[in-house]
Amino acid sequence: MDTDLVLGEDTELGYRLTQTGAVFVPDAEARAFHLGPTMRMRDKAPIDRVSHAFVADRIPAYRWLRSHPARQWKVPYLEVVVESDGDPGYEEVRASVDAVLAGTVPDVAVTVAGPWERAGVEGRAPLRDPHLDLTLILGHYAHEGRVRFTSSSPGEPGEPGRQEASSWGAVPYRLRLPAGWAPGEDTLARLLDLATEGGYGLVSVLLTEGPGGAEGPERGITV
Repeated sequence: MDTDLVLGEDTELGYRLTQTGAVFVPDAEARAFHLGPTMRMRDKAPIDRVSHAFVADRIPAYRWLRSHPARQWKVPYLEVVVESDGDPGYEEVRASVDAVLAGTVPDVAVTVAGPWERAGVEGRAPLRDPHLDLTLILGHYAHEGRVRFTSSSPGEPGEPGRQEASSWGAVPYRLRLPAGWAPGEDTLARLLDLATEGGYGLVSVLLTEGPGGAEGPERGITV
């Protein structure tokens, strides 16, 4: 259990188990006894006041507790993983990350996958550095709290050979985004609506190309 929680440890544990794919099977013959009324039965309003102050940070599914229009939470509602083949390009990563952060979904975090161990390994002149773009990406987002870096892309539950954990915690939704593709302002919100309202476990998006073509700067995603 999360020992930093004052109340709601069992609920938060159940949420994390659910996100890892656990299946809960009720036992009709199980019995439980409580010595007197629970704290919530005795003092629901003050207990909720304490519990909600902490669990909101850790359970993104409690949307009603995240009413602030712009703040950041410990466990985001949506994680966008920006991926590329080989060394990610500076301009391509910026196009994707900046578009995500500028969208209408504030409860979002970004993970950029890449071989970051290659960045700045030698004190060479920057213009002769074969991995300069990696250094530029790390430097550009070094102080952006909504962006983190990983050497491998977080995988789907049960996907062999892929890292399943995320440094952001038990994130309920994850979007994989090729570096260079820029979501529209409302794209992430519409994808989330589609997944939640339809009850879909997986949504695949056909990426559309803008005037720049497959390799141009105007690539984007529309839903």
